[in-house]
Order: sequence, then C-alpha cells, then structure tokens
Amino acid sequence: DHPHVAYVQITINGMKVPLLATRQHNDTFLLKFRPTIAGDYLITLKDFLGQHILGCPFNFPVYNPNGVHLEPFHPLQAINDCHFICNVDNVGQGKFFVMIYDQLKPIQIPCQLQSLAKNRCKISFSPSKIGTYRIYLAYRNIPVNGM
Repeated sequence: DHPHVAYVQITINGMKVPLLATRQHNDTFLLKFRPTIAGDYLITLKDFLGQHILGCPFNFPVYNPNGVHLEPFHPLQAINDCHFICNVDNVGQGKFFVMIYDQLKPIQIPCQLQSLAKNRCKISFSPSKIGTYRIYLAYRNIPVNGM
C-alpha cells in the first residue's frame, strides 16, 4: 500500500518554486514547473500526517550548457602558448570536455586542463603555427553553442 501524497513542494537554494501539480491517478501526480536557474531542485512529497514520503526529497538536476563562457587568460597571447578560461558558474552540476582541432586538417591538438577555482578551468594548448583553430566544447555531452 502506497502512502497518499498530500503536500508537494519544489525548492532550489532554499527558495520555493511555483509549480502546477495535477493528480493523474490515485498515486500519480504530474508536476510542472519552470526552472529559472541551473542547479539541483529538490522535490518534497509529504503524506497527510506531514511525514516525508520514503526517498524524499528527490533531486532534480537542471543544467544549461549555453551558460558556459570562455574568457581570455591573457589579453595578448604568445604564438606558441595559448590559454583561456572556461567558466561554468551558471550551468549546473556536470562535467565538460574540450577538443581543439587544427585549422586545415582534421587533427586533434593536445590540450591541458587545470582547475583554477570553483567552476573555472584553465585550458592550454600549443599551436604549431599561426592561424585559426577550432575549439569544440561540450557540457554533459551536449555541444555548447558558439564553440
């Protein structure tokens, strides 16, 4: 026998999020909400006695790969030493990866990643010649637009 849900709440960072809860069947609800920021949303369900339903709160991660920003490490870069910063402050929990390709050939250029601070990583590579290189960046296996 399943407990009957009497209370539903969604929060992020301690703030309540407006939601629409529609009962589908006796023990099934459809919850709709519009995430406003990336992060871990907590879904809390309680029974008529105010007790948490087993397993609550449920974690619902929301992320935004398009929130990834690249920033220059130095305003002027040497020809043989290129660095840039990947800032993932506004994207939510997840891992990213980067690939850099030669300007003319489909050859991947080795790069190094160095953690700088929370949500920031320094990406370095050594180009073999002057030119434009393609940088491919993905967050949670989703390509980041504009990269």
